[in-house]
Amino acid sequence: MYESIPAELKQQPQWVCWKAVPDESRPGKIKKVPVNAKTGGFAQSNNPQTWCDFATAAREAGHYAGIGFMFANGYFGVDIDNIPDEIADYQTGGTDNLVAEFVHTLRSYAEYSQSGNGIHVLCKGSLPPVGRRKQNVEMYSSGRFFVMTGNSCSEYAGIADCTERIKPLHEKYIGSGASPAAARELARLVSLTKPEILELAKASRQGKIFSDLYAGEWEEYFPSQSEADLSFCNLLAFWCRCDTNAMDEIFRSSGLMREKWDWRQNGSTYGALTLQKAVKDCRTMYEPSSEYTVSIGPSPPEKPKAYPLDDTGNAQRVKDLFGESIRYCYTDKSWLYYDGRRWKYDDTGEPKRLIDAMLESMDAPVWQRFLEDIFQGDAELIHFVQKAVGYSLTGSTIEQCMFFCYGTGRNGKSTFLDILMQILGEYAVNIQPETIMVKKQAGNAN
Repeated sequence: MYESIPAELKQQPQWVCWKAVPDESRPGKIKKVPVNAKTGGFAQSNNPQTWCDFATAAREAGHYAGIGFMFANGYFGVDIDNIPDEIADYQTGGTDNLVAEFVHTLRSYAEYSQSGNGIHVLCKGSLPPVGRRKQNVEMYSSGRFFVMTGNSCSEYAGIADCTERIKPLHEKYIGSGASPAAARELARLVSLTKPEILELAKASRQGKIFSDLYAGEWEEYFPSQSEADLSFCNLLAFWCRCDTNAMDEIFRSSGLMREKWDWRQNGSTYGALTLQKAVKDCRTMYEPSSEYTVSIGPSPPEKPKAYPLDDTGNAQRVKDLFGESIRYCYTDKSWLYYDGRRWKYDDTGEPKRLIDAMLESMDAPVWQRFLEDIFQGDAELIHFVQKAVGYSLTGSTIEQCMFFCYGTGRNGKSTFLDILMQILGEYAVNIQPETIMVKKQAGNAN
């Protein structure tokens, strides 16, 4: 029953049993209460003396509802509950769902929860310092235990260090980031008056929407005023360089100001929380141009901008080339474009065509000369090899084919493959020839 649980976890003395107790606060639901497998008393998440080894917990599990793993000593877990539709899509091969996103991003042992309607992912490493739960996504590294089912839901059999991998998922689904106060301290405030800020903002490319929102005319852009409030605060965060005092002053003078701005909410006010979110989400701030420049002698030639040779570099290219006109919304997984007045969801496919054109226009002269040299200028063969490498990247086996580099020594085979390995990173791996050879005893291939 527990065969698929990684041996690394089984070696940790962090195991308990658990029993189901009716939850009086939620009729029809149960509480999962940890039990000390050695004594039958309650186990405590902050007392390792009440935990035990895996063998003891597994042996005693028959007297209780099952076994559980306490988080401590560099292990953490992700719990996603109540996602039956996402699980159904994942089980039928879907990749655009919550389960696939967490499983294939973390690449660590994952299993279905006791209810069958959720998943648990167990990792080692550390979580971001702030934020442990939001809606149905929870992440814990201490003070909690997971009920273990052994019902694995992925091909990842080991426990991976996910300290870095968890960060974008945590930020997306729970959120932490720097506090607004810290962000303000780092910001170099601009000594502009309120009229000067308003004049600059209204004269900018987004001046129309800024002017309309400042006048309180939001109905054309948003379905609710709360969304308009946040959007206007996002604009203010840029122009006020995240100075919440200046942002608050301008907002209070705008047509959006209403009593709700000062309503108490979550230990603060609606207005303060809206400003804090805008500051947290602000990625760029207004930088005033210098009035005077001094130049002595001829200006040195401007060096072309260097980009990382990965997807991050490609994303930066897209931002630099098209960032004023297109955006990608990660949460909605949709492209948007700016129509001169507002951002609209794209239904034309133009952003993807722009990106394809950008990638096709990218030049790699040294690589191109190398290909022409080793393939003796055969453009058709070079195109075929490009397709072969692209097909290999998909992981598909539908074509049932294998590609071999053939030739005498020193003709570029090893260099070609070494470069591909460097580019593909963990998408590529070396295997021994014996892996695909016929065994004499068996008479068939491995």
